Amino acid sequence: MVYVLKKRRRKTLIKLIIKYFHFRKSFFFGYQKYLFWRRMIEYTTEVKDQKILRSLFSTLIANDILQKKKTGKEVSYLFNPKNMFDENKLYENRFIVKF
Repeated sequence: MVYVLKKRRRKTLIKLIIKYFHFRKSFFFGYQKYLFWRRMIEYTTEVKDQKILRSLFSTLIANDILQKKKTGKEVSYLFNPKNMFDENKLYENRFIVKF
């Protein structure tokens, strides 16, 4: 059975995903692969259909919520809604312990 999202349902899921990403402070995760973000979207929305998860993910990319970076053959994505965070300053506030 193919489950197609209605426009209203899609908007509420996108808002839910963005709120959850903000709650988790996902911008500190840095660039991650698709599988990482898909699992977070799957956990948040409780949707198991891969096509719907991919369409939600592509909606996030189209709305500039996730930034795409290609390094060699790998593609990584960064949660940076509307370019709110400078890429170079993401890791400045991280506490690093050296032994």
